[in-house]
Amino acid sequence: MAGLIVWKDEAMDKLRKDFDRLLDRCWSRYGLEAFHEDLEERPGIYLFEKDNTVLVRAEIPGLKSSDIELYATSDTLSIHVETHDRTMVRQEGFSGRKEKSCSISRTFRLPCNVEVDEITATYRDGVLEVLMPKKHEKGGRYVIVSKAGNG
Repeated sequence: MAGLIVWKDEAMDKLRKDFDRLLDRCWSRYGLEAFHEDLEERPGIYLFEKDNTVLVRAEIPGLKSSDIELYATSDTLSIHVETHDRTMVRQEGFSGRKEKSCSISRTFRLPCNVEVDEITATYRDGVLEVLMPKKHEKGGRYVIVSKAGNG
């Protein structure tokens, strides 16, 4: 992906830390703390900007694509992840159901306006990629002021 520019500022750093913290909470409910502690760098969200494209890449392993919902406007992207896990548990003569769920939502502002109808998203090997074509604004134009009424 030559020519991509990593878009960084305090808002993106905060977004990444917030999302990491929420993923930590979700993972701990699934008993994945040991796995997560072994990672040198925690999963995050990255935003790249190229001439005509904005790319958001989020590392969110262990999900199905159906667990992820995206909502976009011309200048924002919302990522919502929701998982549910139900298992039957039999222990010491008792049986029951063990339920785990996790819900994470994050909305952030994009560095420019994008073409909402042309956004595509893929989820593969634990990585969500959202490709958003930039909206090309037409140049400005002069507006003629007409005379109203008799004046």
